[in-house]
Order: sequence, then C-alpha cells, then structure tokens
Amino acid sequence: MNFNNANALNFSYLLIEFYKKVGLSEEELSVILVIDHLISQGNKAFNSASLALNMNYDEKRIDDILAKLYERKLIDIVIETSGLSVSIEPLKKILYRKFEESIFSDEELKENEEAENLRVETYEKLEKLFNRSLTPVEINRISDWLADSSNFPFIRESLKEAEIRGYNSINQIDKAIIKRIRQDAMQNND
Repeated sequence: MNFNNANALNFSYLLIEFYKKVGLSEEELSVILVIDHLISQGNKAFNSASLALNMNYDEKRIDDILAKLYERKLIDIVIETSGLSVSIEPLKKILYRKFEESIFSDEELKENEEAENLRVETYEKLEKLFNRSLTPVEINRISDWLADSSNFPFIRESLKEAEIRGYNSINQIDKAIIKRIRQDAMQNND
C-alpha cells in the first residue's frame, strides 16, 4: 500500500484494532492516543509534563513509556528548543502494514509490493532518461501501465529498450509496451 494513500485511513481505529498485534500495552496505547490527539490539534512540540496534564500518569511514567516506544522504534523523538517533538510515523507505517496484511492475501501483498517497486524503478529510469521530473500526465500513464500485473514484464522490457534507444517521450515507451502486449497475445493465440 502506498503510504501516502494509507493516510486516508483512521489512525485511531487502526491503533485500537492492532495495538495488541504490534505488542503495545494499554499504557503505551493511551500515551500514543494522547500524542496523536495533541498532534492533530496542531501541537508540534511537547514534553512529558504537557502529556501528564492530559493524562493520569505522572511525568516519570510517561518518560518511561516514551523511552520504551523509542527503543522499539515505534516513535521518533527529536529534542528541540521548544521541547520534545514526537513523531508517531514509524508506528503508523507498521499499523498500515498490519491493516494491509489483514485485507490482502499473501499473493496480493507480493503483487502490491512488486508494483510499488516497479513504480519507483520506472519513475527513476524515466526521470534519468528524460533528464527532468515526470509530469502528472506521465505519472498517470505509468499508473495505467501498472494497473495490470500481467504488464510488468512488458514494462521492464520496454524500459530497457527506452534506455538503449534513447527514447525521450512517454508515448514512445507506451507504444513499445502496447507492441509487446499485442505480440504476446498473438503468440498465445497461435
């Protein structure tokens, strides 16, 4: 799952649904929920004292909980002049992955991961080949290619051809992919 798309999911729901599977205690769960609430309210930096104002735990207990979460790489902590900046992004990524695993089969997960890897590979190769960033139209075209996993081998072959022949437009690569798909279909019909 693309992490940017995952942000459309409700983090609190995922946290409560999967906290046990990621090994969080109820104390850790409550601290993370308060942190998420404070972040959603626009607070960028806070410390254990400000968390203690919103909870029934004392500062020492909150410090201990934050330290454990940090050691387990579930949160990131940055010390700033205005206080601690706590990021729950590492935990979000883990929870989104757990959610993805719960709704997709192993085969679908592998296919999604392969599609994401091919997407990144395609973007990098084309940006290098075109010597510029891709346009939204080009990105949309690539997404169309990746919509069907049976196209993956044709995309890879066409990218190699594009590098060898020095293609400088998405249309040339699109034509190469379509040509390969048609050739494959004709071979399978024979």
